[in-house]
Amino acid sequence: MKVFINPGHAPGIDPGAIGTFGTQEANVAAIIGKAVKRYLEEAGQEVALLQDDSLEKVCEESNRFGADFFVSIHCNSFCSPTANGFEVWVNRSPSILAQKLAACIEHQVVCTFPDLFDRGIKQGGLYVTKYTDAPACLVECAFISNPTEEAWLSDPDWQDEMARAIARGITDAML
Repeated sequence: MKVFINPGHAPGIDPGAIGTFGTQEANVAAIIGKAVKRYLEEAGQEVALLQDDSLEKVCEESNRFGADFFVSIHCNSFCSPTANGFEVWVNRSPSILAQKLAACIEHQVVCTFPDLFDRGIKQGGLYVTKYTDAPACLVECAFISNPTEEAWLSDPDWQDEMARAIARGITDAML
């Protein structure tokens, strides 16, 4: 299988959301995304990764690669520091495979992080889920605007466990 990983935003160009303690979404997404790529490659999958501030370029590269699955990785943010949890987004009219991909990732994250609130699978018109040919989802790992979750997102062990959970979810969806 061919998997395209898109860590959200672009370090040095577009930091994405920034937490209270200065943690940048783009940096967290890059770390988690690279680890997901490594774990999938270790499992024998062909993986491409692109972190770029052009969503059009990201989708074009995924489509050119011929991805069987597309996963974008982000950190959530909200004006209230009490917003918490993770969620997985699919397109408004998701394919059966996109729904399966999202459900498998959600399941693995719930099993790995029982204290992380599950906000569920959401449907929306996100650019990367709409304009990729592959079944696609976007994972909001946790709220960078929540000081507790920002600390988790900054922790290398937590980042690695999140990457493992996402990678397991992707391989589960292949079955």
